[in-house]
Amino acid sequence: MEFSKAAFLKFILNKFGDGVSANTINSDFEVFVKLYVASSSSKDKEDIVSGILSDLSLVRPIDDKGKDSNSKYMIGVGEREELPEEVLLFALLCDEEVGLSASLDLLERRHNSLGSIFAISRSGLLEKIESLCQRYDFITYKDDAGIREIQFKHKPDPYQILNDYYAN
Repeated sequence: MEFSKAAFLKFILNKFGDGVSANTINSDFEVFVKLYVASSSSKDKEDIVSGILSDLSLVRPIDDKGKDSNSKYMIGVGEREELPEEVLLFALLCDEEVGLSASLDLLERRHNSLGSIFAISRSGLLEKIESLCQRYDFITYKDDAGIREIQFKHKPDPYQILNDYYAN
């Protein structure tokens, strides 16, 4: 997905109308870029956290126009090796639209799906699901007759999954 600052501002202002300030949205976009796109020339003490989320490689500049309103950015989809499986499992267990089973298409393509939230590719998602199935006996993955879905024997407390992960 490609976007520019101008397109982003226009989208937000069209979506929310008079309820938001263009100056506020402009400032918020600047903060967003500072958090997700590493800057090699930051000298301001307030910019100490600039690029703090850049290691996630979620947002990348795709041109070298600087930071004007025509600069373009891209949300890159990838394997997401750096994403712990337990974080993915936590999000999956917290998803209200996922019952005891969910299709791979639902997990990958639905609005606010794991695929879109984590910008993870299908192969990356499958790799993490298969790894989870090997580590946890309450999860299985079925790929029968073209139907691909994850199934739960039961759904544990998602916060316990995170507690166990971060305790180690």
